Parts: sequence; structure tokens; C-alpha cells
Amino acid sequence: MDQFLRKLEDTLELESGSLNEATTLESIDWDSLSALTCLVMLQEDYEIVATNDDLEEIETVGEIYNRFVKS
Repeated sequence: MDQFLRKLEDTLELESGSLNEATTLESIDWDSLSALTCLVMLQEDYEIVATNDDLEEIETVGEIYNRFVKS
């Protein structure tokens, strides 16, 4: 999980250590560009193909990890 959090921070250009699994997407000003950037990271770093629709119901960073990376 820590590696995923650091990659997401880097991808979204957030301060190191600013994310944890309970961080809400709303609190980091998540928008369509953030979602697209996250989707590209998932594909490039984890070979996971997902869509904006897959992210629609997700509310926290931990949910992204649990839904796509952990499984």
C-alpha cells in the first residue's frame, strides 16, 4: 500500500506523505484530470486497465488500492 500511495502522490504532484488509505478524493481536489492521471498510472505501473466509470463510486484512496491493485 505504501508504494501505491507514494506513486499516487508523485503522479498527482502532491506532497510526499500527504496520502493515506482514508484520504478522501474530495479532500485532494479530485477532478477529471486527476482521474485520468490515476488511470494512466494504474495502466503503466500495474498493467491495470480501468475507466472513469470504474472510479465513479470510489471515495477514498484506499478504495482505489483495494479495488484495483490489491486484488
